[in-house]
Amino acid sequence: MGQRCQWAYDAGIYLGLSSYAFSIRDNTSGISNAGEAKRNLDQLGIPNTFDPWQLFKEEDVIKVRTQVADQLNKVDGRFAQVYQLGLHLGLGWGQGAAPQLSWKDAAVLAKRGFSQAKDDIHNYKIDYLIRAGFDSMTGSLGDSINPAHYDPTVRNRAEQLFRAIEQRIAQEATVP
Repeated sequence: MGQRCQWAYDAGIYLGLSSYAFSIRDNTSGISNAGEAKRNLDQLGIPNTFDPWQLFKEEDVIKVRTQVADQLNKVDGRFAQVYQLGLHLGLGWGQGAAPQLSWKDAAVLAKRGFSQAKDDIHNYKIDYLIRAGFDSMTGSLGDSINPAHYDPTVRNRAEQLFRAIEQRIAQEATVP
């Protein structure tokens, strides 16, 4: 179950990153990240979810995000939960990578994404992530972001957090 949950989590991460890319009109990255999400969903056995090449703007990705959540929830609610966690982390990570010119607005959105991810860990009672302190780490990352002061380290810190949570999910035999 751990590997399958990792694929659902990764799909969320990549759709979050895709949303960010489309929001800044970087369609190449948006399509690439959506393609990674689709690859993870294919590995999970969720067929015909969407075609990344048919995504043209952020609104298209938002529709796909909802569609994927619904599909995962029908298959197994645990997949939908880690997907949602990944999605919020991906949104926070993407916004946290914003350039200095657009930092103020992006930082507010990054904080929201990390706050939502922390809430996901608690609301879904993902105990093995709580025991490992990932709820606190996620909250601390969000709390450390100051919209008034550009912080180019957010991107790398978010990626490290994403990788650590991904590894923990893959190790877990079951997801509560």
